Amino acid sequence: MKVVSLQSRLIKTSLISSVIAASVALLLFVVISVYQTMQMQDEIMDEISDMLLIADLTSTSGQQIDELSDQFDIQYRLSYQQQILTQSEDFQLEQQYYTLNTGDDQYSFIWQERQLWRSYRVEDHQSHMQVLLLQPLGDRFKDLMHSLAGYSVILMMLWLMQWLMLHVLVKRQFRAIHQLSDQISEKNADDLTPIQSSSIEFKELQPMLGQLNHLLQRLDQSLKAEQRFTADASHELRSPLSAIQMRLQLLQRKYTERASDFDAMQQE
Repeated sequence: MKVVSLQSRLIKTSLISSVIAASVALLLFVVISVYQTMQMQDEIMDEISDMLLIADLTSTSGQQIDELSDQFDIQYRLSYQQQILTQSEDFQLEQQYYTLNTGDDQYSFIWQERQLWRSYRVEDHQSHMQVLLLQPLGDRFKDLMHSLAGYSVILMMLWLMQWLMLHVLVKRQFRAIHQLSDQISEKNADDLTPIQSSSIEFKELQPMLGQLNHLLQRLDQSLKAEQRFTADASHELRSPLSAIQMRLQLLQRKYTERASDFDAMQQE
């Protein structure tokens, strides 16, 4: 079985959970920002179309429309019965393009020039003039992409700081476990006293410490029982051995010619 460091696993788990939570939060931020950007840009297109339908293009209103369209990269065209009245200088609509309807008669998506465009069509029922607005979809999210890149860099730095802080803090908290390990290693047959629980501050270590102290208590009881058995056995053996030794001494005095044999028996 592969041995895994609990300290490394805690750091990795904490960092992974933080990455997942931050990624979900960033995803929600992107979704909300995309929705708000689409709403805002669509309102700007609607405002430009209203200005085109009611403004006098020969006056300063036309300049305001051009400035507003340039600011948001919106191309416009105003026509009447298929006749173009005015359009922006960079307006371009290919003869063959693909329209992706969204269920709205005014707003839709157009695929041309290998990119996706947002389009807005509206017709004034009184003047019968038509307005067509185009905007590259990628231009809508330039600021959002820059913000997303900045947030991603900030998140990377925060994750790095979190990894360093976790490494230091978890290592510091593991000192209690190392201290408990040192106290266990100091135990021997002459010292089986319970480990003081006041030195362990973690609640999760208390059950393990209780079981360990219970084991030390059982070992202490077993050693004491063994010592009592040894003492009792030694006492039980000492009396008959003393009687045998006394008998051998008497026999040795009585049979002096066999004294060497009795010496050997006495030593045994």
